[in-house]
Amino acid sequence: MKFWQSVFRDILNLMGEANQKLNELGPQSYDYWLWLSTKLSEIEMKYEKNRLVVLICQDVFQFQQEKFDEKIKT
Repeated sequence: MKFWQSVFRDILNLMGEANQKLNELGPQSYDYWLWLSTKLSEIEMKYEKNRLVVLICQDVFQFQQEKFDEKIKT
C-alpha cells in the first residue's frame, strides 16, 4: 500500500509543479514539454518501470496534451 501512496503522491506533486511550469513557460514552450517528459520519466524509473506506473505517466502526458489542444481550438 505504501508503494501506491508514494506513486500517487509523486503524481500529485508533479501535477502541481506542471501548473506552475505552464504559467511560467507556456503550453507552447518546448521547454515545458521537455520538463514534463523528463519528470514523468524520472517517476517511471523511480518505480522501476512498473507497468501501471508507466501507463499512469503516459496518461498524465496525454491529459496535458489534450488540455493544450483544447486551448488551441478555442
